[in-house]
Amino acid sequence: TDDQYQHRVTELTKFDKTCSTLFATLLPYWKDRCDHCYSEWKEQSNVSPVYHTPNNSITNRITVENSKQKFVQLYPYFHMAHEGSIFLYQFAYLLGYTHYWSFSL
Repeated sequence: TDDQYQHRVTELTKFDKTCSTLFATLLPYWKDRCDHCYSEWKEQSNVSPVYHTPNNSITNRITVENSKQKFVQLYPYFHMAHEGSIFLYQFAYLLGYTHYWSFSL
């Protein structure tokens, strides 16, 4: 009867191992890049306006600046959701709802 309560772990397929490796390496890299861009663009928005060269089109400048502004406004929410999900997952592990303490395992 003890065997029925044992949790069996199946071996990962080659595709699953590849996906896991990519996520384990690329997601932290992308998060680091987003943190860097957020810090840089937030600081740029707090200082004096940036001077652009005359050959840049006005609409292209406006689109890029609007995209940066939206990213700076929305990134804290994405960051909060990411950190919150890590916290909730580890809390679920402490309460015994999951067998792994991290998403990447």
